[in-house]
Amino acid sequence: MLDLLRDTIETELSKPLVFHQLYSSAPWGGSKIAAVFKRTDAEICSESWEMSGHPYGMNIVKSGAFKGKSLDELLRLYGRKLVGAKAGDISKFPLITKILDARESLSVQVHPDETNAKLTGGEPKTEAWVVLGAEPGAKLYAGLRQGFDERSIRSALGDGGRLLSMLNSYEVKSGDVLFIPGGIVHVIGAGCLIYEVQQSSNTTYRLHDWNRADVHHSDRRLHIEESLKTIRYDLSAQKISYLAPSDSRNHWHTVVRSGFFRIRDVVLTQKMSVNLDGTSFINFFAAEGQCTVTSGGESCLLQAGRSALVAACAKHVVLEPESNECKLIASSL
Repeated sequence: MLDLLRDTIETELSKPLVFHQLYSSAPWGGSKIAAVFKRTDAEICSESWEMSGHPYGMNIVKSGAFKGKSLDELLRLYGRKLVGAKAGDISKFPLITKILDARESLSVQVHPDETNAKLTGGEPKTEAWVVLGAEPGAKLYAGLRQGFDERSIRSALGDGGRLLSMLNSYEVKSGDVLFIPGGIVHVIGAGCLIYEVQQSSNTTYRLHDWNRADVHHSDRRLHIEESLKTIRYDLSAQKISYLAPSDSRNHWHTVVRSGFFRIRDVVLTQKMSVNLDGTSFINFFAAEGQCTVTSGGESCLLQAGRSALVAACAKHVVLEPESNECKLIASSL
């Protein structure tokens, strides 16, 4: 009886998990998430959280046997059957994925890494940005240029332009990728539409925020001393991986491989299978076009801008394009 129950649960958990999105409206957000991905519920939106088990924003399963359950609940119930053997701490789901629309530049900011998070009580956050769209001249900024240090930053506090001039800048286009380890000062520039994969964390320390007000019309809080304790002055620009777009048809291309997550992409023009070995879940995001994701005997249609999570206990996944081609981004451990 217990074996039958276990097999039933595993079969249900092997089916694609689709979540309700969570939207936020920071003052730098715009209307591209609604326009590009045809979302009528996100007219003005800075971020759409696609997959999260973080207390700050918890995605809820949209349909099927687990409808109404949060990702955190599923983790508590099924542990490594959901996340896989590679996960270290399974008390929280390890990754967050989100879409960001920067109508204006984000703050000059930094996140802690595993070591210096202890200095401020924050949560470690290493992340990667995949550019989904960029207006002409749009830039991403990451990492202090050679010769700049804490003293340089202190002298430029209050002057966003000077702070930006201290960072490496990258003029970007759709498909570009930037990997941002914790401790790296960075800015998402105006005109960028970004798909972000990150450690499960909601810690951001702001050095400068362009004198913007919050919803209560007060200046948004800065975190000067926390930022200065968090910045890794020893990390050079070479630690930041910048990758140009790939055009890998029906063959997975590894974009980022780190100790925290792996990102791959593929342009699907024909049906393909992905085998899982129990070491990690896979989250599929349709960046362009649409495709059908089938696992555990059930299928779901991923239109552009939509995600599906396949648990580590699934044996294999079948991906089939429903348009001439579909660009998929897969994130896992």
